[in-house]
Amino acid sequence: MSLTKDFQLGKISLAEGDYCVAASRYQEAKQEYLTAISTFDNILSSFPNEKLVAFHKGMVLAKLADVQLNLSQNIEAHQSYLEAITTYDKVLSIYPDDINIVNNKGIALLNFADLQLKLSQKLEAKKSYQEAINTFGDVLSFLPNDVPTLKNRGYAQKCLSELLLALSQKDEAQKYCQTAINTFEYILTLSPNDIITLSNKGLSLAIFGDLYFESTQHAQGEKKYIESINVFDYILGLYPNDVFTLYNKGLILTKLGALQFNQLRAIEAEKFYQEAINIFDSILNISPNTVYVIKKKVYTLFSLAKLQLNLSQPKEAQQSYEAIIAAFDYMLPLSPNDFFIYYYKGVTLLNLAELQLDFLQQVQESQQSCQGAITAFDNAIFLSPNNPDTFIKKGQALSKLAYLQLKLSQPLDADKFYQEAITTFDNALSLSPDNLDALNDKAQVLSELIDVYLGTSKILQAQQSCLEAIILIDHTLSILPDDIYTLFRKGQVLESLVDIQLKLSQPLMAQQSCQEAVVVLKRVLSFLPDDIDLLEKNGKMLQKLADIELHLSQPLEAQESYQKAIVIFDNVLSLSPDNISVLTNKGITLIKLLDLQLNLSQPLEAQESYQKAIVIFDNVLSLSPDDLYALNNKGYILKRVAELQLELSQHFKAQKFYQEAITIFDRVLSLSPDNIYALNKKGETLWSLGRLFKNLSQSEKAFQSYQAALIVFENSLTLLPDDTYLQNCREHLQQIVTIWTKV
Repeated sequence: MSLTKDFQLGKISLAEGDYCVAASRYQEAKQEYLTAISTFDNILSSFPNEKLVAFHKGMVLAKLADVQLNLSQNIEAHQSYLEAITTYDKVLSIYPDDINIVNNKGIALLNFADLQLKLSQKLEAKKSYQEAINTFGDVLSFLPNDVPTLKNRGYAQKCLSELLLALSQKDEAQKYCQTAINTFEYILTLSPNDIITLSNKGLSLAIFGDLYFESTQHAQGEKKYIESINVFDYILGLYPNDVFTLYNKGLILTKLGALQFNQLRAIEAEKFYQEAINIFDSILNISPNTVYVIKKKVYTLFSLAKLQLNLSQPKEAQQSYEAIIAAFDYMLPLSPNDFFIYYYKGVTLLNLAELQLDFLQQVQESQQSCQGAITAFDNAIFLSPNNPDTFIKKGQALSKLAYLQLKLSQPLDADKFYQEAITTFDNALSLSPDNLDALNDKAQVLSELIDVYLGTSKILQAQQSCLEAIILIDHTLSILPDDIYTLFRKGQVLESLVDIQLKLSQPLMAQQSCQEAVVVLKRVLSFLPDDIDLLEKNGKMLQKLADIELHLSQPLEAQESYQKAIVIFDNVLSLSPDNISVLTNKGITLIKLLDLQLNLSQPLEAQESYQKAIVIFDNVLSLSPDDLYALNNKGYILKRVAELQLELSQHFKAQKFYQEAITIFDRVLSLSPDNIYALNKKGETLWSLGRLFKNLSQSEKAFQSYQAALIVFENSLTLLPDDTYLQNCREHLQQIVTIWTKV
């Protein structure tokens, strides 16, 4: 073997590879570099300590890695960088003071760290950056003012500080960030207008701003961002059309806008976002097809749209979303296989659909946006079929489209889209079984389907949707047992299930579901003990449980449940004394308890319940004097109390309460002449009063009451002519009045 000849052949392949790289012929460059490496390996097999050959091998391996990165062969590049570093280490074990080799190792470590970061190997990247910094430090111990090495070390320090911030190691991040800035400032004393160094200093100042922003030290963060922008403005004074500098200034303006938005300084935030967008547009005027700039403009428009929604500017937000979609459509011919573009176009269209529906009442336009989003997500799925997030977003778009079909009174189409959404969420769960977004979104769709099925009288399908939703919710709770939102949703679904089971004549199952709902709501209340709506819902659920227990002939259990409900309503009223809804629910519960106590022959307890119920409805009527529901309930209570007085042989008291009840029902009918409940209860009360007068041998008063009752039921029949109960009442009273007239 001729060492010199073979070495020259290796160098020729290296040079050919460099030429192909310059011509962007990366596949050819890769082959030339592989040939060079093979040649150097042959030499080193015979001359293992040949420093120059080993040095060139390390250099070619590093260049090969760069080419593999350009070919998107990240794993192969990872291996090549590793081999390059290993090769340099072998040479340095023999020649530890060779500055060129040390420097090249540092560069390889730096590029290797960048790749590890790209591959989400953050801890490995941290180690490589630290090694690179130390390696460049070794070079600088011999050449303290070597600008290229200083630049590399400063860049490594900047990258490491950014990584440490991402790892939430803020103290270390701050230390390396300040060190990087010091390095760049030292370089600028040697080379004052070095554009790369100025740019890196500006970016390092921005990292400082990020550190302060995350630490909620907003004033310091704002100061650092402004210092960063000043650096980029200085560069632009030297190079007005430098695209990289303009881009970096736009980035920092976007960050500054986000900081202002976080501080609720909306006007300032909007100003910075608009400035950033103007800068990105100026870059695109210079270089129209720069995809990464368009993407950053899109990101800033997203932030601006969010701000505009917070400022109640839906039209302006709509314009921002439309600008984003136009940007994506412009990018697609430039980058047709870019997953990012399709995915975020779908996200934007979905956001636009929600805006059009919720703020602008544009139902048809919202429908079109949903359909566009689904198409975009389908393209994204084609490019990346194993990404669960894309399936989740597509499922959300399908469920939104289903909801829109309901708005358009098309329940069959809604059912179809809901089913497609469920299939899509199942695809996401097959890729990521514990994905909370997929679990929650599928449960939400099943919850909405319950109402669809109930509206179309598909009771069994509604029941199945409830049961499937509960399974998903329980899966979520096995991962997040204290998630309030999920617990609350379970309570809602159980409530629907109770109603369905009652419709299907499944009282025992309804009782079990109701008991479970009470337990779930109690669990939620352990986190939100003073939530008025939750407390009221818990009281109503206990009231419903008592109703079911009565139906199952469990009167004592029902009595206990009613009493528990009353205690809860009292808790709510201690927080909100004039809450009409809660007052009414407590009053209704007391009425039901009163009825039960009368049936259980508990006259004293019933009397106490009636007194409390009257107080409750008087409170409601003091707040809302013409509340028909409260008036009817008060009338009903007075009628029931009259019946209680009869059981206690308190005839004159009974007469008084009957007459008070009639007065109340007359009050309702003066406000609402066709109120069927008031008519019927007035008729029943007059009939009962007639019986009382008859038993007291007050014949004329009895006859008058019967006649009045008959007239009331005849009025009711004009409203409900086919009602069997009313027909029977009229017929029976007619017989009584006829007989009485003859007598």
